[in-house]
Amino acid sequence: MRWLSRLTILLLALTACAPSLPTATPPPAATTTPLPPAATTTPAKTAVPAPTATPVGQTTVRIIHAAPDTPTVNVFAGQSAIATNLEFSKATEATPINAERYTLRVVPTGAAADSPSLAE
Repeated sequence: MRWLSRLTILLLALTACAPSLPTATPPPAATTTPLPPAATTTPAKTAVPAPTATPVGQTTVRIIHAAPDTPTVNVFAGQSAIATNLEFSKATEATPINAERYTLRVVPTGAAADSPSLAE
């Protein structure tokens, strides 16, 4: 039963993830390198790359398997697998998904998406 409570905590942490909305953050101002007063050349400007944003209507999710007494699992958002063959102490990369409400289901690896879940 301990694995169920740990898995529940994991799922609660995932439900706290809200869709990320892009913000209009201006890029940092270009910096200039000061030259000694005797120099006659124009200071060089360093270009700063613009930050990347998650597209509107998208969010990212990362799944972490933190229940030591639970088998390797697959995690589904609705009918779509967002993590497969996830072993204890492993995590997925940040995965982009549509920003919607999902029922997250955790099932043992090899089980179908509609099979009984370990946690929902």
